[in-house]
Amino acid sequence: MAGDELTLFATRYPDRVMKVVYLDAAYDRTPEGYIASLTDPTNQPGMMQRIRMEALGMPEASNIRVENMPPRYQWVILVATHRAIFAFRQDYTKVQALALAFYAVTTNRHYPSHWLPENADAGVRARAEEWWKEKGHALMREPVEQFRREIPRGEIVELNDAKQYVFLGDTAKEVVAKTREFLLR
Repeated sequence: MAGDELTLFATRYPDRVMKVVYLDAAYDRTPEGYIASLTDPTNQPGMMQRIRMEALGMPEASNIRVENMPPRYQWVILVATHRAIFAFRQDYTKVQALALAFYAVTTNRHYPSHWLPENADAGVRARAEEWWKEKGHALMREPVEQFRREIPRGEIVELNDAKQYVFLGDTAKEVVAKTREFLLR
């Protein structure tokens, strides 16, 4: 969601925004992209999946059991928030600021290791690799190409097998250095 907010802010206030940095946040959050991701063999239904499925009006959502279900008034807000997320369409063509986007797993030739459940056996790992080759990698590449097309002056840094919070852990130093270099130019 942060990428959507960043894009919206940059397009609404172009006179106040000189540069933007997307930290693994310039992705497709359209219903089509989300539905395609449901085929990931490591998918484990939980509260977030149920919220998203309800937001999309998918009747199967009610089959997902949620531990510690929030009160009804909070649930309604969560579902409405995700409806708004799914309704938003990234339009980078309106971003006038210089932009830098980091992507965590778009260069992976294998299923992202940190997406695998800790208890994943050889069968799950093999199905995940097959899904990545057939569908997952392409799903992750589409937003990169959209960013590249729509922000011709944009810069892209693709990391290999990084975690979503690219500014922490193994990739932190590289991300901080590239961000600093971009912002100081």
